[in-house]
Order: sequence, then structure tokens, then C-alpha cells
Amino acid sequence: MLSTWELFRDEIDRNISPNIEMIEQQLLFLVERNICNQADFSKITKVRLMASHEQAISEYLHNRGIYRQASLKAETVFLASTIEYLLEKLLNFYVATGIVAQGDFDNIFPKYPMFTTFSKLIKSIQYFPDFPDDLKKDIDELRDERNKVHIDAYCLDNTRLFHEEFKVVKFRKVFDGFISYIKEHT
Repeated sequence: MLSTWELFRDEIDRNISPNIEMIEQQLLFLVERNICNQADFSKITKVRLMASHEQAISEYLHNRGIYRQASLKAETVFLASTIEYLLEKLLNFYVATGIVAQGDFDNIFPKYPMFTTFSKLIKSIQYFPDFPDDLKKDIDELRDERNKVHIDAYCLDNTRLFHEEFKVVKFRKVFDGFISYIKEHT
């Protein structure tokens, strides 16, 4: 006999997209091109998988209300965290390969080169070759949205949920666009 949790997990796993295999296939080039090592790859894929779980939960299990909004917010956090980590890895790769000059790196991170923030990483995009302005703007919007994540239980109408869902769908596309940029420019 299956427990409630096992039934819940089975339902999520049946509806999840992208699943772990799809995520690994999408991101495998990061290891192949030495942008990150296997341990970092594992972290990145697991966090991206958490975003997929939240997407499945909001789409298939929570059809309305505060629970769905919580899942949408959690997915936003996971997508933003994955992009932030990938930006750091890409910046380190660009510095190591000479695409971004060490002096430019030092200008962005003058006192604490090992300590990065999402906003400083976004600032470093100015040194990336041919980085699309609209993608930079969308990543900055995702960062801003992640920083103000909260559950608004007092303004929980369908219009608000549709707006939250619209933003998350946009952020999924931002993630895919950022992955495409990395593939093209590494």
C-alpha cells in the first residue's frame, strides 16, 4: 500500500517537464566545455529539477489559491538561483579563457573577488561577447522578482494568479534563452 507522499510523488513524476533526463541533456555541454565540473553540474541540474517539480505541482495539483501562488514563487526562486550560479560559472570561464579581462573582473568585484552577488554578476554581462540586451533585462527582472518573493494572501484573485503564472512562463523562456547563449558563445 502506498502512502500519501508516495502517491503525491508519483503524480508529480508523471507530469514533470522537463524531467531529469531532459535537464541533463540540455545542460551536459557545461561539463563537456569545462564551464563547470561534474559536482557543479549535479548541483545545477538538481536545482533546475526543483523548479520543474514546482511547475508540476502548480499545474497539476494546485489549480487555484495560495498553494498555487506558492509553487509559482518557488519556481521563480529556483530558476533565478540556477541562472545566478550559471552566470558565476560563465564569468569564471570567460576570465580563465581571456574573453573577459582580469582587469574588468577586478572592476566589478574590487574588494572580494570570491564574493559575488546576482546584481554584480548581471553587471558583468556588459563584458560578455554579443550578449542580447533583452536577455540581460529579463535576467535582471528575474533577479528583482526573486528578491521580492512573498506570498500575497490578501490579493489572491484569478487576475493576480494569471499574472504570476505569466511571469513564471516568461522566466522559463529566459532560462532557455540564457542556456542557448552559453551554448553559442562557449
